[in-house]
Amino acid sequence: MLVWQLWLIAAAVLVLIEFFLPGFFVATFVLGCLFSALASFLGGGYIIQTIAFIVGSLISFVGIRPLVLKHLYSDKAGNETNIGALVGIPAIVLEPVDKINGRVKVGGEDWKARTEQDETFESGVSVTVVKIDGATLIVKS
Repeated sequence: MLVWQLWLIAAAVLVLIEFFLPGFFVATFVLGCLFSALASFLGGGYIIQTIAFIVGSLISFVGIRPLVLKHLYSDKAGNETNIGALVGIPAIVLEPVDKINGRVKVGGEDWKARTEQDETFESGVSVTVVKIDGATLIVKS
């Protein structure tokens, strides 16, 4: 088996390992393995292959990894889950909602609700959830 083939096998193994480890760390060495495989294929010696591995890994670690992590762990709006995902969703008033209490229906579920200001919404009115206070939805028109 040729050395460049061993580098490709190493790259494949690192990709498989990355599936089980978070953080896109192991995958940064895959580019280094691919650079080394190319260097070996083109006839470079072990020193050239080592330099290619280091350069490829550094390029990936410094250049690519931050971009991937930015997308993997972004805090963009729309990524909310559970009760936080209800903010901005329309609701239908089931029981009159005022500053103290009331009931609304959101996505087929019945929720306790109230308003922030001194306003009252009668049954059947459409409102929007603006924030969450514990298990109570804060709504406005």
